[in-house]
Amino acid sequence: MVRAAVKDGHFGRPLALKRGLVLEGRPARRHTGCQDQSSPGAIMRDNDLFQLALGITSPWFVASSDFDAAQKRLDIRVDFQSGSRFACPDCNTDGCPVHDTTEKTWRHLDFFQHQAFLTARVPRVTCTRCGVRQVGVPWARKGSGFTLLFEALAMTLVTHMPVAAAARLM
Repeated sequence: MVRAAVKDGHFGRPLALKRGLVLEGRPARRHTGCQDQSSPGAIMRDNDLFQLALGITSPWFVASSDFDAAQKRLDIRVDFQSGSRFACPDCNTDGCPVHDTTEKTWRHLDFFQHQAFLTARVPRVTCTRCGVRQVGVPWARKGSGFTLLFEALAMTLVTHMPVAAAARLM
């Protein structure tokens, strides 16, 4: 993957992109999901930032992100914690163990001018009442190849302009 470098407009020297985020000369605190658990001076990593921005909560987490400037593409990989149990999507029985997983990808809102995609291992669970069932993900509708936010933007655009014009924007 290509890591882009940006120029500091004032001094004209290149700034190396790092995996951490520093705001106003001070490192941002790492988000741990718990209050007052972050260590002073910890740096917020790109995966932590994406997890917060996407609103992804436990047992889901952002496992990795790959940015390819040449392809104008950002790929964010979402996973779930090992040993997680999920509710049956049919009868809502809680605590069903994971049977297996399938990898799925969803188109998300653009990251500036770059296309963004979420990819995740989606579990199927074994329910004692219903058998093996595919679990839904919180960021997309069942059977959709788009995130809920992408679909909301698309629906808004097509109500205000011709569908072909909206498709060109997306």
